[in-house]
Amino acid sequence: MDCLTSFENSSLLDVPSPYTYSADKKPAFNEGGRAYTPELCHDFATTFVRCAAGVIAHVKPAALFSFASHKSCSSCASLVCTDPTLRSFLCNATHELSLFGVTLLATSAISGGKVTFVAYRPELVGDILAKSEHCEFLAAFGHSTESVQALMKSMRSRIFAFHARKAAFPHEIGLVLGYPLADVQGFMNGQSELFTGAWKVYDNTEETHLRLERLKDAEDQCKHRFYQGESLAQILSSYGNTKKRQVA
Repeated sequence: MDCLTSFENSSLLDVPSPYTYSADKKPAFNEGGRAYTPELCHDFATTFVRCAAGVIAHVKPAALFSFASHKSCSSCASLVCTDPTLRSFLCNATHELSLFGVTLLATSAISGGKVTFVAYRPELVGDILAKSEHCEFLAAFGHSTESVQALMKSMRSRIFAFHARKAAFPHEIGLVLGYPLADVQGFMNGQSELFTGAWKVYDNTEETHLRLERLKDAEDQCKHRFYQGESLAQILSSYGNTKKRQVA
């Protein structure tokens, strides 16, 4: 049984807020028969919706976020899930999300119940690579632009190196996160921003204001639906069955 997105026996059904869950739900099981507690399922789904609502809503190509399994739960007395348990859960979550067109890549090793991710929609990242100026910009930092998979593999390696303290953070990933090229370049060049929204804005302020408003509206709607009790499966299905929408 899929613990994140199943319509049956899921800990995400009837979730009324990001701070509570249906405690009377039974643990969900993956295809291998391994149980995952409602607490773990709910904590991850809440983090995912809070940090990647734009990706869920099909208006943002990618999002970076971290997840920490820090609460004790009914499966054991530990304050954190063991790394093998969390790794198994996240593998299952990655498979479930892929069924709805969302790719989840770990960008750090699991340590002490903590891990970082990039979640993305391949077709929206593909739209970024369709522009020659974007490919030239990314290639200048040594990233492969031959395919979405090659680009994201390269980005993942850079972020892994950053977490291992072997490299600087790859700020060029801002382009993949949906930021305008001029704003990514302005940030990397140390310019003074004109204003700050979901990202720091350096150019084309009127158009960017509208873009940020549309992004915020889409993210707020997605979060509201989840907090009002819709499951992650229901929300993902509603966006997955409609024509993709972009902020700009």
